[in-house]
Parts: sequence; C-alpha cells; structure tokens
Amino acid sequence: MSDETARHNCTDCPIRHLTDWQNLPKKLLKKMDRYALRRQYELGDKLYHQGDKCHGLFCIRSGFVGLRRYDVSGRSSLIKLAGPGDTLGYRALLGHSTHSNSAEILKASEVCYIDRAIISEILQNHPSVGERFLQRCLTDLERMEAAYLRAKNLTTREQLLHFLMILHEQFGQLDENGCHYIVLPIARKDIAELIGSTPESVSRTIKKLETEHLVQFEGRLASFENLGAIIDQIGMIH
Repeated sequence: MSDETARHNCTDCPIRHLTDWQNLPKKLLKKMDRYALRRQYELGDKLYHQGDKCHGLFCIRSGFVGLRRYDVSGRSSLIKLAGPGDTLGYRALLGHSTHSNSAEILKASEVCYIDRAIISEILQNHPSVGERFLQRCLTDLERMEAAYLRAKNLTTREQLLHFLMILHEQFGQLDENGCHYIVLPIARKDIAELIGSTPESVSRTIKKLETEHLVQFEGRLASFENLGAIIDQIGMIH
C-alpha cells in the first residue's frame, strides 16, 4: 500500500455516475470532498479483514478487489469480485456489525475511503443513499441465489462461459488485430470457487474450449477466438 494519501474530489470524480453517490446534491458532495481520502493499493494489500470493526466505506476508483470468506480452519473462498464504482463495507456499516469477509486487492487499485461519521450524516440527510445500499443488499442476495441455481443446474462449461462473458462485458478489450480479450484478475482456483466447481474441472473445461477454438488462454490472458459462438451458447443457456 502506498504511504501517500490524498484528498479526493468526489464532486468531479470521473466515475461518480457508476457509484452510489451519483445523485447526491452538490452541498453533500462538497462536504464529502473534505473527508474522502484516496490511496493507491498494490496486489495483495487488504482494505479490511474479516472480523474487523467497520469504520467507514471504501469506493473503488480503479482496479479489482476480491471479497474472501475464511472458515474456522483459516481456509478462504473467493465469494465476489468488485471493480470501479463499487462500494465496499456498507452491509457491516448498516448492520452495525463487523466485516463478514476480507477485501483483498487483486490488481493495483485506487480506492477512496469515507469515514463512518460523514456517512452517518449523509444517511440522515439523504435517505435515498441508505435505500440504495439496502437495494444493493437485496441485489447481492438475488445474485447469490442465482449463482446457487446455476451451480445446481449448469455444467462447468456453461458456468465458465457465463463467468467469462460477465468479465468481458465489464473489462473486455481489443488487441491490435481486433481480437477480444480480458486479463483474468484471479487464478483458476478462485474461478472454480466463484462458479461452484473444482480447479481440475475448470482446467479440463479450459482445454476443451481451446480445442474448440472458442477461447485461448495464456497465463491469465483469455482471448476470444469466436465471441459470436460463445454469445450464442450463453443465449441458449438462458
């Protein structure tokens, strides 16, 4: 983690339209400007640990953050990915509880921290923000239920393609030849955990996708050789 901490200008933030603060009046935004701190984090840094008290919220400006849940034996499972515009810590803040997971930096990230005191003032004076956080809680629950159903009803191949398309929609890029690709922010073990499979099954599925000339993998670089065919298959799943 960088030792340098800077004030963040929420009013002029280029990704504010992606955040929970998009509709705040200028008066509250200017107040946040006096409290929000921006810091650069490196791979492996932690924003907070499971069991920590919640002292404020974290808003991701750039990069990737993974939410990990640890069991009593110290083994962890990756349960969610978060990217630019996402706010972390709101469930613990709203519930007046400790963090139920750890937030780990998966790619060099720029993250803003907003202290609990100013968040409480915003919630009192602008209830729609609290309503938005509650809606996010419901959305997270719906996603967990959908993921559970996919794990029960879809094959590893279908789940992997679905996951890759979600990443492509958010973070896909084009190379100099016009080929679509993504840089996977997590290892295959973590992908397996997210889709409810095993690393061995994911590895076998990847080899088959490569044989079918749908996706080619080189380390964490995934190139889509036939994006149209993948989209068609995803459509058939739904």
